[in-house]
Amino acid sequence: VFGNSEERLARNALRALETYDGLPDGEGAVHRWIVPARRAARIELEAGPAFVWSQGIRQPAATIVLPPSLEGEEVEWLRGMNGAEVRHRQAGGRILVTVLGPADTGSIEVEGQLTDGTIFTATLSGEMLLETRDEGRQDDLLPDDSVQLYPNPFLTSLNINLRIFDSALAEESAGSSSVRIYDVRGRLVRTILEQGSIHPGDYLHTWDGFDEYGKEAAPGVYYVKLQIGDRSVTKRVILLR
Repeated sequence: VFGNSEERLARNALRALETYDGLPDGEGAVHRWIVPARRAARIELEAGPAFVWSQGIRQPAATIVLPPSLEGEEVEWLRGMNGAEVRHRQAGGRILVTVLGPADTGSIEVEGQLTDGTIFTATLSGEMLLETRDEGRQDDLLPDDSVQLYPNPFLTSLNINLRIFDSALAEESAGSSSVRIYDVRGRLVRTILEQGSIHPGDYLHTWDGFDEYGKEAAPGVYYVKLQIGDRSVTKRVILLR
């Protein structure tokens, strides 16, 4: 039995005892094996946007949250699929992943293994991997309260309240404005607003839960992104059915 702490040794010893005693298969037979303690499980986890600081430069990243049942496990290895080069570090039940080299708008699949043997995969969307910027001033971020979403979660209609501040329209950052909705893989689901300019004030838009083609969007997590010139803010919302 393996384990890098007393708690994990005790846990894995219990798993070993369970498999030694045998597991019934539902047909009356009991199966036993000698080397247990590692699960043959494969799960898909959700990734969300994040960032890290390196030598004063803010770099795009993604965070993968482990479910409560796996929060005590550590990452043994993690790799990018299809040749993508990634780096990771873990803080409790969260795994922070950065992509080495320039990021594009495509999605990157990552795969890893936890100390209990669980294999996990996650998709880092293009929205999480935007180009690196000098963030001494965080000039590429709009104020967090520029977008308010309610209700969240929602069933049939999402209110998207925009609050545009004068500072968001500074000459050096002004430009075309848009509100777009993306799924967890970074794919565009719906364009809510797209126009050449926007004036300071409050605006209310709605999303009916349908995509660009008039089809119902699947229940799950979506990201609402407000873009004004080269500045943006993204909010997370959950669609229920």
